[in-house]
Amino acid sequence: MLPGVPGVLFILSYTSPNPRTILGDPRDSGYTLETPFVGTNFGNLGSLGDFFKQTGTEQPCRVRGCKNMVTVSQEQALFGKAHGGRGEGGKMCEACWNFYQAAQDKQVPCSKAGCKNTWTWTRFQQLESHARGFDTPPRRLCPACAEEEKGKKDIQVPCRVKGCKNTWTWTAKMQVESKDKRPPRRLCPECFAQWSKLQDQEIPCRVKGCKNTLSWTRIQQLEWLKEGRKLENPPKRMCPTCLEKFNLLKPLEVPCRISGCSHVWTWLPFEQLEAAVNLPLPPKETKPAPAAENAPAAENAPAAENAPAAENAP
Repeated sequence: MLPGVPGVLFILSYTSPNPRTILGDPRDSGYTLETPFVGTNFGNLGSLGDFFKQTGTEQPCRVRGCKNMVTVSQEQALFGKAHGGRGEGGKMCEACWNFYQAAQDKQVPCSKAGCKNTWTWTRFQQLESHARGFDTPPRRLCPACAEEEKGKKDIQVPCRVKGCKNTWTWTAKMQVESKDKRPPRRLCPECFAQWSKLQDQEIPCRVKGCKNTLSWTRIQQLEWLKEGRKLENPPKRMCPTCLEKFNLLKPLEVPCRISGCSHVWTWLPFEQLEAAVNLPLPPKETKPAPAAENAPAAENAPAAENAPAAENAP
């Protein structure tokens, strides 16, 4: 017994054959007590006073993502501190503990297309996911596909935006999950960040007299910027209706209007389109339905017995 320090000899020499008697609850972090309760982890005795000031009865729940607090006894806090912790007993809060007891391990389909195997989503993983606000299982590979993933390496793939020289990472997992074993067309991180800030725009049709608009998508705007252009000066394009009309037109050779001139000039499709911008599209040609092979000829069709003669018809 140290003079002036009552009870210290007991703390320094105390051991327990059953750590659960110290933790007092099966919701603990699973420590095993193989070393004295207080020993070399605490340094000299001069720091014991500071140590006791740092321990408290309220500690965070041990489940990642949970913001609840749990009541921890002094013995539990001392035990966690003695084993390299922060003075926490490693307990679940009541809500997490109830969820954990009610949950069961689930078999979840492999994320690889066509694979019929499953992987185990443990109830503790479900609890951590639930604490973060997610109750659906994550996309994950089965053990067999996970082994296949280990044999692959991440690949750098060029960005899909024209003019961009950056790359994006096609991970080993994505390669295993791929159906055709080909990398998809994707944006690099830099272009994706820029793309996320853009919005689709409606710009006017370039044909004079046309009041329609066309959609200028975010990816088109991004490519426009990569060419060194500005969004304030969008491209001049036709709306879908004018474009359909334009594709039906062909250059025409028109005689000169000057009397006595035998030359001609070319009337271009776009000029024709502007001249007829408000005219509707011509109707599409429809092929006549073929006559039925077994239909009787008109001259051979039998006349109705009771039909009046043409001259007697009113």
